[in-house]
Formats: sequence, structure tokens, C-alpha cells
Amino acid sequence: IGFVASCIESAAARVGCHYEEMLDRMEAVGLIDKYIFPHYEALHTEGRDNLTDNILETLNRWESEKT
Repeated sequence: IGFVASCIESAAARVGCHYEEMLDRMEAVGLIDKYIFPHYEALHTEGRDNLTDNILETLNRWESEKT
């Protein structure tokens, strides 16, 4: 859970929004349950900047596919 929280906070800081807004966006597309948790082993080995890039790229792609 700490890893997920750090992903949310890093992504929110990068785009300049509140962490609750980022959490809402991630939950809306299922990013936490369908991406972060299942791929934890690989994701947690990435550096913070690369991880944040990866999370935001995936989030933006999933959001665009949802609409």
C-alpha cells in the first residue's frame, strides 16, 4: 500500500494536482488494481522518475481509450 501511495503522490506532484484528484483518475480506469498491484515486482525496481513516467503514460493511455 505504501508503494501505491508513493505512485499516486509522485504522479500528482508531476502534473501539479492534489493526490486525491490523481487517486480518482487512477481509480476511474482501474490503474491501481489492474496495473500497479499486478506489476508491483517489476514496477518497484524502476527509478522514481521512470516509474512516474510509466504510471502517467499508462494512465493517459487508459483514459484516452476509455472515452
